Amino acid sequence: LCMNCLRQGHLASDCRMGPCRDCKKKHNSLLHNHLEVSNNNASLDAENESIVNFCNQNPGQILLSTALIEVSNPVTSQKVQVRALLDCGSQSSFISKTLKDKLALKSNPIDTLKVIGIGNNCSIKAVESCNPQINSLNSQFKIALS
Repeated sequence: LCMNCLRQGHLASDCRMGPCRDCKKKHNSLLHNHLEVSNNNASLDAENESIVNFCNQNPGQILLSTALIEVSNPVTSQKVQVRALLDCGSQSSFISKTLKDKLALKSNPIDTLKVIGIGNNCSIKAVESCNPQINSLNSQFKIALS
């Protein structure tokens, strides 16, 4: 496994892809250790340490956890069945503007919230907040999001 492009078949020393964006060495930027090293000794802050593990058996497929759910407007009881992407590490939940409009959910403007993903890439900006309800298709479970 090449530690620069994260593909099989060659080593980082033979890789034609560019170097790490942070330190310009031959490893992937996702694997870059952002810990500061002092002149006297290396200091580790356990709370800020990031460890990335990568294993890719089939580069043509990526499996993500999803679930069919029902999203509703708690005021009008209007409902839509959707497929939700499950992310146990997420700190927020998001719906599309199309779904918000389809459910006629009242929204409130918020300060722009940049959603940062893998590699510190800003993939989307949230500018509104709304309060849908999530309903299970398999049980009586439901929860209002705020």
